[in-house]
Amino acid sequence: MQSTLAVISLGAVRANARAVIGASGAPLIAVVKDDAYGHGALRIAHALSDMVCAFAVSTVDEGAQLVHGGVQKDILVLTPPLSAEEAARAKALGLVLPLSSAPVLRVLMRAGRGVRAHLAVNTGMNRYGFPPGEAEGVFSHLYEPSCPHAMQAQERAFEEACARAERVFPHLICHLAATGGIAYGGKAYHAVRAGLALYGYAPQNAPVRLAVKPAMKIYAFVAQSGTPFGGGAVSV
Repeated sequence: MQSTLAVISLGAVRANARAVIGASGAPLIAVVKDDAYGHGALRIAHALSDMVCAFAVSTVDEGAQLVHGGVQKDILVLTPPLSAEEAARAKALGLVLPLSSAPVLRVLMRAGRGVRAHLAVNTGMNRYGFPPGEAEGVFSHLYEPSCPHAMQAQERAFEEACARAERVFPHLICHLAATGGIAYGGKAYHAVRAGLALYGYAPQNAPVRLAVKPAMKIYAFVAQSGTPFGGGAVSV
């Protein structure tokens, strides 16, 4: 019988989280989207619950799995809702949604009062982004943290958006840096969002060394070995 086995070290994930927190000096929003990058979102979330201020997922469905699995931390959904029904479901689950555009604002309004939201600000990545509305936090994403000029320009845009929002909502949680931003010395603001670093992957030549190690080992049977040739194959 041929089978492949993935072994996940929760101890390594916790050690990676400590490294991220130590390097950034800020509270950690642990990114567990896409089943925690294949590491098992629910188990990772329970393993990190005492170390983080919140979790981030891709969709409302992913957030629901964590809530129904007993995770009690705040859960930020990174993908905007596409319908009032989806927003209402998120509200019922206590999830935090991204407020990223005028259509999304209308969707949230149709879901009724009490929808929790973080403003998604477009500072240059051009994925999502919208000016202030009713929100608990403001976030964006660095598109090229290894480029100081690009990162500084995004930070300036982000700070301007946060300043405008804080005039209306003085207790916002502002977060910009993900793994790349932490490794290249980006500003932490009120929190950082680490994803890949939690699972042991970080830029190798960045000025801030994140002492992380892979949390997953793969065991599988070798079906064939040999020296590749032809068809564009390259020996490595």
